[in-house]
Amino acid sequence: MLISPWTRGGYVYSEVNDHTSTIKLLERKFGIYCENISPWRRAVTGDLTHALNFDNPDYSWPDLPDTSSNWDKSKSQCQYNPPPQIPKQQSFPIQEEGTKKSQALPYEFKTNIEFYNNFVKYTIENSGENGAAFMIFNKLIPSLKPRKYTIESNKSITD
Repeated sequence: MLISPWTRGGYVYSEVNDHTSTIKLLERKFGIYCENISPWRRAVTGDLTHALNFDNPDYSWPDLPDTSSNWDKSKSQCQYNPPPQIPKQQSFPIQEEGTKKSQALPYEFKTNIEFYNNFVKYTIENSGENGAAFMIFNKLIPSLKPRKYTIESNKSITD
């Protein structure tokens, strides 16, 4: 979760990030460079800037609930409640219905597939700002292992 004056508005942010994304954010904001981030991570992971709106920050203070009595309630729950029980009947969570506002993603891919007698030729072009990793499965011959690709920004692959 990102909570700051630069993330207000309830937007969904679904870019790929990992532990290097914070370092990449610092690099971009302050003009520094960390040589310990691999080229693959630089191509595939974001730098959090698409989640942050530095142009229109909202510094207003949100309405928060009164928490003055939470200390006693929390202390009581920790001391006297039984440990949690794992339900015997398990189920997957259900996704919320509807759509939410989201930040634009920095990906833009174009694909071309050509079918020949005994094989398929495909090209994937990436004109977006970020790269991405793909796995392509052969559903006609499931015993074949998936093909794995990483396509950097402004590059393409053909196989």
